[in-house]
Amino acid sequence: MLWAGNSSPKNIGLTIVGYLYKRGIEKNQMGYASAVGLTLLGMALIINVVQLILNGTFKKEEN
Repeated sequence: MLWAGNSSPKNIGLTIVGYLYKRGIEKNQMGYASAVGLTLLGMALIINVVQLILNGTFKKEEN
């Protein structure tokens, strides 16, 4: 988006999703792209669980 589809200098505008696309579709390395995608999923899950814990979502309701 930042560079209108062209490669940015030293890939400074490349996001993780763009990296997944380049590896999986353009370079035909689906296994590597899958591993990167699962790592991204794991990081997102960890961040979300920490946020839920800090918000108190998992606390038991006291009577």
